[in-house]
Amino acid sequence: MILLLLSVGLQNALSQALFKFVGELTIKGESLLSPLAFILILTGTLMSGTQFWLLNVAMKYYNQIEIAPIYESFVILGKLTTGLILLNEQALYSGLQIVGLCATSILSVVGIAIIAKKHTILNDKATN
Repeated sequence: MILLLLSVGLQNALSQALFKFVGELTIKGESLLSPLAFILILTGTLMSGTQFWLLNVAMKYYNQIEIAPIYESFVILGKLTTGLILLNEQALYSGLQIVGLCATSILSVVGIAIIAKKHTILNDKATN
Protein backbone atom coordinates (compact mmCIF):
# COMPACT_ATOMS: atom_id res chain seq x y z
CA MET A 1 0.00 0.00 0.00
CA ILE A 2 2.74 2.44 0.95
CA LEU A 3 4.79 1.85 -2.22
CA LEU A 4 1.70 2.10 -4.42
CA LEU A 5 0.79 5.44 -2.90
CA LEU A 6 4.42 6.60 -3.07
CA SER A 7 4.44 5.94 -6.80
CA VAL A 8 1.13 7.80 -7.19
CA GLY A 9 2.46 10.80 -5.27
CA LEU A 10 5.67 10.87 -7.30
CA GLN A 11 3.72 10.63 -10.56
CA ASN A 12 1.59 13.55 -9.44
CA ALA A 13 4.60 15.71 -8.68
CA LEU A 14 6.51 14.74 -11.82
CA SER A 15 3.55 15.28 -14.13
CA GLN A 16 3.06 18.73 -12.64
CA ALA A 17 6.77 19.45 -13.13
CA LEU A 18 6.51 18.36 -16.78
CA PHE A 19 3.60 20.73 -17.35
CA LYS A 20 5.62 23.49 -15.65
CA PHE A 21 8.48 22.79 -18.05
CA VAL A 22 6.06 23.15 -20.98
CA GLY A 23 5.00 26.50 -19.56
CA GLU A 24 8.63 27.57 -19.32
CA LEU A 25 9.18 26.50 -22.94
CA THR A 26 6.30 28.68 -24.11
CA ILE A 27 7.65 31.63 -22.12
CA LYS A 28 11.00 31.16 -23.89
CA GLY A 29 9.20 31.32 -27.26
CA GLU A 30 9.11 27.61 -28.05
CA SER A 31 6.06 26.41 -29.95
CA LEU A 32 3.67 23.91 -28.35
CA LEU A 33 3.97 21.97 -31.60
CA SER A 34 7.67 21.32 -31.12
CA PRO A 35 8.71 17.69 -30.53
CA LEU A 36 9.99 18.41 -27.00
CA ALA A 37 6.77 20.10 -25.91
CA PHE A 38 4.72 17.30 -27.48
CA ILE A 39 6.72 14.62 -25.64
CA LEU A 40 6.43 16.50 -22.32
CA ILE A 41 2.67 17.02 -22.71
CA LEU A 42 2.10 13.39 -23.75
CA THR A 43 4.23 12.03 -20.89
CA GLY A 44 2.57 14.31 -18.33
CA THR A 45 -0.90 13.34 -19.54
CA LEU A 46 -0.10 9.62 -19.43
CA MET A 47 1.35 9.99 -15.93
CA SER A 48 -1.76 11.86 -14.78
CA GLY A 49 -4.00 9.11 -16.13
CA THR A 50 -1.89 6.40 -14.52
CA GLN A 51 -1.97 8.29 -11.25
CA PHE A 52 -5.77 8.35 -11.17
CA TRP A 53 -5.97 4.69 -12.09
CA LEU A 54 -3.48 3.61 -9.39
CA LEU A 55 -5.23 5.75 -6.79
CA ASN A 56 -8.53 4.07 -7.64
CA VAL A 57 -6.87 0.64 -7.34
CA ALA A 58 -5.50 1.58 -3.92
CA MET A 59 -8.90 2.82 -2.75
CA LYS A 60 -10.53 -0.37 -4.00
CA TYR A 61 -8.25 -2.76 -2.12
CA TYR A 62 -7.30 -0.80 1.00
CA ASN A 63 -9.10 1.15 3.70
CA GLN A 64 -10.00 4.53 2.21
CA ILE A 65 -9.63 6.36 5.54
CA GLU A 66 -5.94 5.36 5.52
CA ILE A 67 -5.35 6.01 1.81
CA ALA A 68 -6.28 9.71 1.78
CA PRO A 69 -3.73 11.05 4.34
CA ILE A 70 -0.92 8.86 2.99
CA TYR A 71 -1.67 9.89 -0.59
CA GLU A 72 -1.83 13.59 0.26
CA SER A 73 1.39 13.38 2.29
CA PHE A 74 3.24 11.77 -0.61
CA VAL A 75 1.84 14.34 -3.05
CA ILE A 76 3.01 17.19 -0.82
CA LEU A 77 6.44 15.61 -0.32
CA GLY A 78 6.78 14.97 -4.03
CA LYS A 79 5.84 18.52 -4.95
CA LEU A 80 8.25 19.93 -2.37
CA THR A 81 11.04 17.76 -3.72
CA THR A 82 10.42 18.51 -7.39
CA GLY A 83 10.03 22.19 -6.65
CA LEU A 84 13.22 22.43 -4.61
CA ILE A 85 15.37 20.28 -6.90
CA LEU A 86 14.00 20.45 -10.44
CA LEU A 87 12.54 23.94 -10.44
CA ASN A 88 15.29 25.53 -8.27
CA GLU A 89 12.84 26.95 -5.75
CA GLN A 90 15.35 26.57 -2.91
CA ALA A 91 16.76 29.91 -4.05
CA LEU A 92 13.52 31.53 -2.91
CA TYR A 93 13.77 30.21 0.67
CA SER A 94 16.04 31.12 3.55
CA GLY A 95 17.98 28.45 5.40
CA LEU A 96 15.52 28.49 8.30
CA GLN A 97 12.57 28.04 5.95
CA ILE A 98 14.23 25.03 4.33
CA VAL A 99 14.83 23.54 7.79
CA GLY A 100 11.13 24.08 8.52
CA LEU A 101 10.18 22.34 5.28
CA CYS A 102 12.44 19.40 6.15
CA ALA A 103 10.97 19.19 9.67
CA THR A 104 7.39 19.13 8.38
CA SER A 105 8.41 16.53 5.79
CA ILE A 106 9.81 14.34 8.55
CA LEU A 107 6.59 14.82 10.51
CA SER A 108 4.61 13.64 7.47
CA VAL A 109 6.78 10.53 7.15
CA VAL A 110 6.33 9.79 10.87
CA GLY A 111 2.56 10.06 10.41
CA ILE A 112 2.69 7.62 7.50
CA ALA A 113 4.78 5.23 9.59
CA ILE A 114 2.24 5.40 12.43
CA ILE A 115 -0.63 4.60 10.06
CA ALA A 116 1.32 1.70 8.53
CA LYS A 117 2.31 0.36 11.97
CA LYS A 118 -1.29 0.58 13.18
CA HIS A 119 -2.38 -1.49 10.21
CA THR A 120 0.28 -4.12 10.98
CA ILE A 121 -0.64 -4.28 14.69
CA LEU A 122 -4.34 -4.74 13.89
CA ASN A 123 -3.55 -7.55 11.44
CA ASP A 124 -1.37 -9.28 14.06
CA LYS A 125 -4.14 -9.08 16.65
CA ALA A 126 -6.65 -10.50 14.17
CA THR A 127 -4.47 -13.55 13.44
CA ASN A 128 -3.92 -14.32 17.15
